[in-house]
Amino acid sequence: MQTFKKTLRTIILFVLIFTLLTIFLFEIFFRSEVHVYQDIRERAELAGTLDTLITGASYSKRALIPDEMDKILGTSTYNLSASEMTMQGRYQLLYEEITRNPVKTVYLEMSMHSLRLKPYIDTREGDLYVIPRLDTPKKRLQYAFSAFDPLGYGWLYRQILIRAENDIEAYFTGEYTTVNKFQQRGYIPFVGKEEYTKIKKKPKEKYHTKYLIADRYEKNLEYLYKIIDLCNEYGARLVIVSIPVSEYAIAKYTNIQDIHDFYQDIADENGVTYLDFNLWKDKTSFKYMKDKYYQNATHMGNKAAVVFTEQFSLIMKEYFDGRDISDYFYTDYDTLCRDRGYVNAANKDSDAVPE
Repeated sequence: MQTFKKTLRTIILFVLIFTLLTIFLFEIFFRSEVHVYQDIRERAELAGTLDTLITGASYSKRALIPDEMDKILGTSTYNLSASEMTMQGRYQLLYEEITRNPVKTVYLEMSMHSLRLKPYIDTREGDLYVIPRLDTPKKRLQYAFSAFDPLGYGWLYRQILIRAENDIEAYFTGEYTTVNKFQQRGYIPFVGKEEYTKIKKKPKEKYHTKYLIADRYEKNLEYLYKIIDLCNEYGARLVIVSIPVSEYAIAKYTNIQDIHDFYQDIADENGVTYLDFNLWKDKTSFKYMKDKYYQNATHMGNKAAVVFTEQFSLIMKEYFDGRDISDYFYTDYDTLCRDRGYVNAANKDSDAVPE
């Protein structure tokens, strides 16, 4: 009996120490703003002042600069986007801000990949980024239990510990901070010596060589509709936007039109606007919008982001003023590819493979 009690006390002591250590390490991570996706305090300081929100993944995080938008549109904008952001993550962060700000406009970025991430498996990284952007333990726990299945709890625990260890190291090197050191209202430029990665293949050399597996999962669709309902509930105008990818990527895929049409149908059914800036006619006339200035096939480089933000804002200004902006866009991708010379007799019958 004594042995059992001693063993039980040891187990309880171990669990207690383990729990306290976990809480300590987690708090180091949650209180820090070392990582690019951590912005609790910046958003808190701006609470009550924001009238425009951008929610999406890395496409919009790298492409839309709030300060530049505000100069043209006279708005107060925050970019909530983050790498690999899931539809649930977009909804959660949008909910956090739309409930404490006088939001008039929401831009929802939808890329060719937005609905294809398989819930609980492909979405882990994006959902991980949401948790430290929530400002109370209760919210973090609620999101963790709703966004992860039991098989993902161990992965999540390990990933947070890894980041906490990095934060401890940052503390001893003097790099630890509880203030968002980026402070660009959510926009995060690329950093590094090599700002751009030139795309070596020309669009016509890759024309229709791939088709994109575009599965649409019920959970992703559920949160897309929840975003639409949330905007309606708070009286915010929703604009669904596709951010330009490289011309190389536009030409490569055979089924990008199908993805566009699916988003268009959702927009039409729900009375919202969908603007696909991959169909923007003037894109290639700007120096820094050319493929060699893209960071990779689907993400703009820093110079491209400045140009695109300005042109995007000018077009949106006309739209908000009630002008017809349809002439700024091609009607479909076949017309775009023919107009820009990506399709010719040599490649129009090429065999596409899945990607």
